[in-house]
Amino acid sequence: MSMTITAHAPVETLVYQLSSVEWSALNAPCFRGARAILQALARAMTVRKQSLKAETDMTAEQLARQAGYGLRWTRNALHDLEDAGVIKWQRGGIRDGKPEAGIIRIVKSVLAQWIRDALPTATRRERKRRERTARRLEKIHVQNLYPRLCRSAHEAVSADHSPYRGDKARSPRQRARFTKRPEERNMTHYSKLNTSYLPKECRHGIGKPVVCPDCRRIAIACQYAGKDTKEQQPALAPVTAPMPMKPRAQEHREPTPFEDYMTGAYPDASPREWARLALHDQTARLLAQEQ
Repeated sequence: MSMTITAHAPVETLVYQLSSVEWSALNAPCFRGARAILQALARAMTVRKQSLKAETDMTAEQLARQAGYGLRWTRNALHDLEDAGVIKWQRGGIRDGKPEAGIIRIVKSVLAQWIRDALPTATRRERKRRERTARRLEKIHVQNLYPRLCRSAHEAVSADHSPYRGDKARSPRQRARFTKRPEERNMTHYSKLNTSYLPKECRHGIGKPVVCPDCRRIAIACQYAGKDTKEQQPALAPVTAPMPMKPRAQEHREPTPFEDYMTGAYPDASPREWARLALHDQTARLLAQEQ
């Protein structure tokens, strides 16, 4: 790290060099506000074309507004810089009945001395960082890297976030592509499912294999395999019909008053229609509530 250090340099150059050597005496976290105020002072002096003189008239409120800090934090930071000898602050007042801003001057000789003192340590840290980077690149064994694209999809505000699985990011106007499973890539889409390939009983807790998605997926796979078998063999063995189940013996149960009333009042209606008919029959509703 080579740089020319002199107190005759512009104040923004000295502040930049001080930040390059990790702020020397202002490196502590408690001086975060002092660093921001010092940078704001250097910018203000540069804009006002007073960077060589390193002196400007400015109130604490104006400096707080430019640095983005509160008035209390700005005053504390100015006191810290004044105690460290970095600035000389001549307070303003009232002259001829008008307010007068204070004069703040940055002592460039102090900044130059801090940079000279911190330069050897910063140089050693930079050398060690470069050595660690070189050792890490030797382990990777990478000779060339692909150049970055001129325009990335992540630059747009509406673009997707960075992927976590290593997938390529897509532009906001590009639709997502859903890939199929390996076993479904070569599977033909059938408009109608052959129910003969469905299992007799559902083992997934749905009840009926026709409405179970897992049973239907297994049947589609079997149907696809059966199509290949038909192409290879001229005929298949006929599918045997399931054995008829024996009807359960129904227990004898006495009809309820609601069932007696609906059977007598609406002999032509089925039990499925009783609920609709009971909406307009007050007696049926009372009997249904008593059950």
